Amino acid sequence: MITKKQVRCAICKQPTSLYRLEYGENKEKRYICSKHPKEKQQMKVEGIAEKDEIFFKYVWDNSDHHCAECGMELKEFSRYWIHHILAKARYKYFRWDIRNTIILCYKHHNEIESAISAPKLKVFPYCESIKKELLQSINIEYSPQ
Repeated sequence: MITKKQVRCAICKQPTSLYRLEYGENKEKRYICSKHPKEKQQMKVEGIAEKDEIFFKYVWDNSDHHCAECGMELKEFSRYWIHHILAKARYKYFRWDIRNTIILCYKHHNEIESAISAPKLKVFPYCESIKKELLQSINIEYSPQ
């Protein structure tokens, strides 16, 4: 989680509005000011990769391990089976929201990512309804493309 707060920068020790970033196994907290964008970005990347892995395993552990499109049993965990309905890079608010995920096999995950193939899938209407519901929950009107 990133929050803004008045503290001293861990690098230059100057008081300013800083960004707190939690990362690592022990959730070490460091504060870095905007004068150090490279260090701040590196901390973001490190924290996101670890949180993503925890989230993907949580989704997997709470799913029935079958492709929502074809029903194929997915025997082993792979983060690739977990599709974000709203793109996690664009809609960071829903990155770790289980409602924003669907389990798909390799073939159907590729197809849902394609603007041409996606509308042909039987899970497409479900994904569209989830997009609408999630975006409306943060007061953004959804209009299908």
